Amino acid sequence: MSICKNNSYISSIILLLTSILYLYLLNEKWYLGVIVLLLGLTSVKHHSRLDKWIIRDLWCYLDLLMVFIFFCTFSFNFKNDIKWILLILLSITLYIYINYFCIEEEKPFYHSLIHYLVIFFLISDIYLNYRKEVVNNSL
Repeated sequence: MSICKNNSYISSIILLLTSILYLYLLNEKWYLGVIVLLLGLTSVKHHSRLDKWIIRDLWCYLDLLMVFIFFCTFSFNFKNDIKWILLILLSITLYIYINYFCIEEEKPFYHSLIHYLVIFFLISDIYLNYRKEVVNNSL
């Protein structure tokens, strides 16, 4: 039995940690934080099984459901944000590449890039909210 590369597992752990930070720091967006926290939890569990790239089971389908809920909810809240639009376009492009052009050994790496795009977006939202708060407090 071969072991998959653990890129997706590591990036899902970082996504989970970032989601905890997002939930803690942006408590006015608690519902978005809960959604991204659940996404991080299902992603960690789903990608923790390194014996095969995709295992179609409850955790896989929960992860896919959370991805759907995450993208729908965040799209509604950030529909006019250029970073969000770029994240969607890059994620779709990576998804197509992974499923139709990528060799099996490289899939975990390219999938982890989608995790890192989400992590970057969450960190940028934290930063922009704190920057806004600092400006509002200084007035």
